[in-house]
Amino acid sequence: MVQNRRRGNEGTGIALGILFFMLLGAIWFLNQNIAILFVMGLLPSIILAFTGSGQWHSMRVQTVGALNLLGILPYAKQIYENPWIFDQLIMQVGTWVIIYGLAALGYMLLYVGPFVASLIIQNMNKQKINSLLKQRQNLIEEWSAEVVSEPTSQADKPKFIQPKRR
Repeated sequence: MVQNRRRGNEGTGIALGILFFMLLGAIWFLNQNIAILFVMGLLPSIILAFTGSGQWHSMRVQTVGALNLLGILPYAKQIYENPWIFDQLIMQVGTWVIIYGLAALGYMLLYVGPFVASLIIQNMNKQKINSLLKQRQNLIEEWSAEVVSEPTSQADKPKFIQPKRR
């Protein structure tokens, strides 16, 4: 039995996990408060990285992680500039609403994005069909209806349209 597996991406998730924890360790040595904020703030991305699966797993983690990181960075900058405000920031509900709200926006993009893309493609296809119908109508007006009339016999049809005989 032949298994249909893609090769070359087996160790990518492990390598990214190791890289993430190495970066987190480096941040820990620079500023422990920022490292704590990163761990607490990146929980949606970390959970998705360890529990998600499927063909587009890495793309999903990147989408949620990028937006999640976007929510953390302004607060990390504030903590880096003023370390004494760490306690105030983590106790404010607005901080977590923004951080986790952007992660939720990343999850929303995963589920709503394909639907929106399909609507856009359908609209583009409808516009193309309407354009072709207008071109057809212009040709009919210019060349008369004989251009679009159906052939009367099978012999009049081009060979690629004629049914194959067995």
